[in-house]
Amino acid sequence: MKKITGFLLAASLLTLAAGCSKESTKSTASSKESSEQQVTKASESAESSQAEKIESSSSSETSEESKSEVKEEAPIVPATWNLEKFQQLATFMRSWGTSVKQNCMQLSPQFAGVYDGLQLPQLIINGNLQISVDGVPVDSDWSPTEYIAAGTPTYVIVDAFGDINEENPGHDKHLYLFAITDNKPVVLELASTEVVNKRVQLKTSSITELQNEFTKIVQEG
Repeated sequence: MKKITGFLLAASLLTLAAGCSKESTKSTASSKESSEQQVTKASESAESSQAEKIESSSSSETSEESKSEVKEEAPIVPATWNLEKFQQLATFMRSWGTSVKQNCMQLSPQFAGVYDGLQLPQLIINGNLQISVDGVPVDSDWSPTEYIAAGTPTYVIVDAFGDINEENPGHDKHLYLFAITDNKPVVLELASTEVVNKRVQLKTSSITELQNEFTKIVQEG
């Protein structure tokens, strides 16, 4: 009886051991399979991320190329001048002169301002004196009713205004010459009453309001 009992106990232990061995094998295989799946997923995720970066970089480069192709230089607006614009500028200068307390009057060959004995712009218009702009000698022409491009560095003067000192004639203060050169509107001021090599010394005006309004009038159709 004891032998039979011992035999049965031994058989049970062997069966239990075999079952544990199978479960261990299954667990190891499952763990291995799970690990391989994680590695595969990580690899796929890395490849996907890399592909997205490449696609994003390519898209960015394409966008930059498109911007470069679309960007074009602004068209040059041709400068024009006529009697209507001549009168329009005169109206503006009277208003502007009042706002800055200057007696701005339109000048011409028949009506000149006097600056330390210099009758301007009469001496320039008549060709008795030439001009220098910002220290550079340039040619000039007088054309109050139309603008005809004469080439650089010719300054075509289309209008002139002076702050006329009516209380003390002969001692006028400011001189403004409105010119077009190489299709560009520019406002000039008297830099000095000293004549150098028969040239009146002018400078580009720093008055933004004058430059902006003159440019607007010149470039209007």
